[in-house]
Amino acid sequence: CSPSSLSMILSHWGNQLAYPELLQDVPQVARGVFDPAWPGTGNWTFNAAYAGQYRTLSACVSRLGGMGDLERWIAAGMPVATSVSYAQLKGSAEPKPGDGHLVVVTGFTSAGDVQVHDPGVRRERVVRTIPRADFMRAWNHSSRTAYLIWSRNSQPPPGGDGRWPAR
Repeated sequence: CSPSSLSMILSHWGNQLAYPELLQDVPQVARGVFDPAWPGTGNWTFNAAYAGQYRTLSACVSRLGGMGDLERWIAAGMPVATSVSYAQLKGSAEPKPGDGHLVVVTGFTSAGDVQVHDPGVRRERVVRTIPRADFMRAWNHSSRTAYLIWSRNSQPPPGGDGRWPAR
């Protein structure tokens, strides 16, 4: 799910910036983020570094302070990959062993529920809306870990109290 989520965000920026080099399929991203010491493609730092290698992007891994931080990124037009408990994302009260997952947050409903692109489902179900309480419980499982990726021509949203670079 890490390279799939990263591929989604790279595609967003590739389209926004008219930079076709960022339009990469999942196998290409997976090769680029593979960590032989881990081994696998889920190393958060490797994923952020892969995005940050492009001259048009900056990236970091952060633990956000809460939904307010996430809402600021989305309001600025910047999708965010979030690390969640998959069981809790689907409504379970408790996480299950090894159920770590990433989803890309792309928006919020008027009621505050969270719109995500979920690489762990069939293509026709990728875009989903998750009840806010379920999302928060699932995201809190990772201490609100997120991949933050932004254009170097823009500024990250204000705030964050040092949880992301000011520029």
